[in-house]
Amino acid sequence: MHIDILMATYNGAKHIRTQILSLIAQTYQAWTLFIHDDGSTDETLDIVRELAAQDRRIQLLQDGVTGLGVGMNFMHLLKFSQAPFICFCDQDDYWFENKLQVMLDLIKEKDNNRPQVLYTNAYAWYPEMSHYIGQKVTQRCFLKFEEILLSNHGMQGCSAIFNGQMRALLLRPYKHITLHDVILLVTGIVSQGVTFVDIPLLLYRRHDNNVTILRPESFMKQMFQVLIRHNAIPLVERKNYLAIKEFYEFMRDEMTQQQQQTIALYLRYPSVTPLRRFFSILWHRKFTCHGSHCLLLIKLLIRKYIN
Repeated sequence: MHIDILMATYNGAKHIRTQILSLIAQTYQAWTLFIHDDGSTDETLDIVRELAAQDRRIQLLQDGVTGLGVGMNFMHLLKFSQAPFICFCDQDDYWFENKLQVMLDLIKEKDNNRPQVLYTNAYAWYPEMSHYIGQKVTQRCFLKFEEILLSNHGMQGCSAIFNGQMRALLLRPYKHITLHDVILLVTGIVSQGVTFVDIPLLLYRRHDNNVTILRPESFMKQMFQVLIRHNAIPLVERKNYLAIKEFYEFMRDEMTQQQQQTIALYLRYPSVTPLRRFFSILWHRKFTCHGSHCLLLIKLLIRKYIN
C-alpha cells in the first residue's frame, strides 16, 4: 500500500535534512516524498537535490510556480498525488520511525470507500532549549465548526494521514488557503470521516519561524500569549476567512443545516458592529477558542477582529 508524503518547503535549509532522514528511516518503506519549493533563497534546494540523488523515492517538483504561501503550496502538491493514502509533512520536524506504519494500520481499519482523515499527536520540541521536549501538542479533539472557526487552526497537518476519497474533496479551486490543515479538518467534519488517536508519533519543532502558534502549556502562559505577546494578531485572519468562504461555497450542499447556519453566522460577523458581534457571540455561546468561550470573549475585547 503506497503512501504519498507531501512536503512544502521554503528556506528550510537549517532543519530539512534531519526531517528527510527521519522519513528515510521509517520502518514502512513504500512511500514517495514529493517536495515543492516556494522560492527558497537559502540552501534548501541543494540539500533536497543531494538527498534525492541518493534515494529515488524523493521527487523534487520544479514547475516554476512560487510565492504560493504554505497552505496553497500544500494544496498545489496534492495535484501530483495518486497514492491511496497521503500525508502532509513539515520541513522542520522529526518523525518517529514507526509513524507511517502506525498511521497506515489505523486508517486501514476505516471504511476507505468514504473520505477519511486520521490524525495522531506529537510532542512539542524545543531544540534551542537543550532539546527540551514538552507536553503533547494536541490536548483535545475539536469536531465542531464552532470550536475551529474563531481559533484559526485545525488539526496538526503533519500528524495526519488521509485517503484518496478525501483528496478528491480537497482538490477544489481554492485561492486563499493559509492553513491547509484547517481545510482538511472542516472537510473531514462535513464528510463525517475524522478520527483522532492520542499517540505521539513525531517531534514538532518549535522556533521563532513557525507558521502556527502552539497553544501554551499552562493557563497562565496562555493568558500571557493572548494578552501580551500576540495581542496584535487579529482574531480572524482574512485569508482564513476567505478560505472558509470558499469552503462553504464548495461544500454547502453536503453540510447539515446546523453547519450551514454556523458558517453563515461566521461569514456575517465582519460586516456587523463590534458591539453586536460581541453580544451575539456572548448570547449564542456557540463559538469557542481552544475550547474556551471565556478566552474567546477576552480576545474579542482586546484584539482587532479581522485584518
